Amino acid sequence: MAKPMKVVRYRPEVTNRIYRKKHRIKMFLLVFGIIAGVALFSYSLIFMIQDVRHFTEPDPDDVPDPTPKKPAYSASDTINILNIGVSYTDELEYVTIVGFSPGNERVRVCTFSDKTRIEGIAGGKSLREIYADSGTDGITAAMEDIAKIKVFGYFLLDFSGTTKFYDVFNGCKVYLDQDITYITSDSVMGIIAAKGDRRFVGRELVRLFSYRGWQNGEYDRAYFISKATAATVNENLSGGTAAKYSVFYSSMVNKVSSNISASDFEKVKNRIFYLARCNAMGQGICGIYKIVPPDKGGQSEDFVVTGDTVSVIRSFFAQ
Repeated sequence: MAKPMKVVRYRPEVTNRIYRKKHRIKMFLLVFGIIAGVALFSYSLIFMIQDVRHFTEPDPDDVPDPTPKKPAYSASDTINILNIGVSYTDELEYVTIVGFSPGNERVRVCTFSDKTRIEGIAGGKSLREIYADSGTDGITAAMEDIAKIKVFGYFLLDFSGTTKFYDVFNGCKVYLDQDITYITSDSVMGIIAAKGDRRFVGRELVRLFSYRGWQNGEYDRAYFISKATAATVNENLSGGTAAKYSVFYSSMVNKVSSNISASDFEKVKNRIFYLARCNAMGQGICGIYKIVPPDKGGQSEDFVVTGDTVSVIRSFFAQ
């Protein structure tokens, strides 16, 4: 006799309870998986960022200081160079002292007219007379006496040399504080220039340097030469590498006469480069001493430098 089948009674409440339990387990596993995935991703991302920073951000001790470290420079390390301007006939036109002082992180500029007479120096002779008698040696000795400096060397700039010298640097931007109209019969040295701030090229600068009709005579002429010199230094002595200034030197010395040899320049190149780093932003590193007439104004044919002014000039270059 066949065994009777067991009848399983359907109980909806039990079935629903089992379903809900399985659903909760599935939801728990899903949520846990999402949380674990997010945590794992976050950990991996943090690790990756730290790993990248390890390669892109060196140890602070290994990062070079952008501010140049000041070497132990002193006043004796100052490089004083003379720009001696002469005419086509080798007559003195002006003398500019350019003092490169790494100890003070400054460059100092002062220009003297050829008509300069210094009280108590060279027997009252003008610089033009000194140059005619003793050449560059006489001018060097006079400048050392006037400013109490040691001259490192000079550039001898005739009209052609001055043009080439400034064209090495593509001229300079300088403020002209008066209108200039100078017409010559042959137009060789004539120039018409309006008052204002502009860039002058070499051939314009040499004409302004030799122009003798400035409103305040030789004092204005000397001051403009100083401004052009300082502007050239500020524009070009800025950043770069030490090799850049060797190239500048080679370009200049090949176009003008100078007693500064290549080996002489190499000895002081690092001092020049240090000043260039100090002026890395091109904000200006030059200071100018402007000699004014004893009466503080008016036209003056003579460029008289009194004893009091000599004292100020010496202090200026000693700073």
